[in-house]
Amino acid sequence: MPPAISASDLTLRQVKQQFSLVQVNGTTIAEWQPPFPDPSDLERQVLDRVQTSYELYTVLSILKRMGATLLP
Repeated sequence: MPPAISASDLTLRQVKQQFSLVQVNGTTIAEWQPPFPDPSDLERQVLDRVQTSYELYTVLSILKRMGATLLP
């Protein structure tokens, strides 16, 4: 396991070197660049489930903050 890095002592240069980041369009830093491999059917199904769960969680969180009472 790599050693822990203290965020208070970290510089942008160290982050770029440590994680092999590159600068894109002069301002954006991205770890990976396209082209990405196409996901398999199983991976697509998992991603769809994750997205659906996230959307449901988001809606429920908003309703809860609005004071809605949710039925079991």
